[in-house]
Amino acid sequence: MVLACLLASGSAHASAILDVQFGDETASVQTGAAVDGSAGDYWNLLEGPQGTNLLDTQDNSTGITLSYTGTPFTTYAPGGFNPTQWANLMNSYLYNNGPGTINIAGLDPNATFGLFVYTQGDVAASGRTLAVNVNSEGTYSTSPTDSTASTFILGQNYLDLAVTSDASGNLAITFNGAGDEADINGFQLIETGSATPEPGTFALAGIALAVVARAGRRRKR
Repeated sequence: MVLACLLASGSAHASAILDVQFGDETASVQTGAAVDGSAGDYWNLLEGPQGTNLLDTQDNSTGITLSYTGTPFTTYAPGGFNPTQWANLMNSYLYNNGPGTINIAGLDPNATFGLFVYTQGDVAASGRTLAVNVNSEGTYSTSPTDSTASTFILGQNYLDLAVTSDASGNLAITFNGAGDEADINGFQLIETGSATPEPGTFALAGIALAVVARAGRRRKR
């Protein structure tokens, strides 16, 4: 029983997808999947630079908070995604003419995540690039965007990153443009691995295994 409890314990947010989009007060909320996710998934629409309690894809509170720098913006010009199911996500974005930040807190400490970052901007955004760095783990950049694109193109209008929260459960994201403004339509965050157990956890697991082994030997007698 002790062993079962030890092995069953895991992340409070394991495998949960968190969807976030940016836009001003005129933006429309995205619903459903993007590169990942399912039909009907809930998206958090953020309109101002404040910390907020985010909801998961099932519209449940997570205790995860987010704050950022930059200006949310919505364009009604006919972008490439306009006639698609992703128009609400890709027609609004967060932009910054210098380095910007997105800080996520309340995650499991030292956990691994998949992070999809979406970037297309408006109809005048062709040629823009986005550079992203998470917890100083390395910088990843897109190729110049095509504002007429109507599908998700890896490395051009979205990035697929593997990231790790710090010991306090934070992800510190910095973003910048190359020669022009940086645009982020939104992101999806998926936990792929729970926190590394403390050394004491391994010791307890070893004790539990030893107890199970001894019990098995007694039964054989």
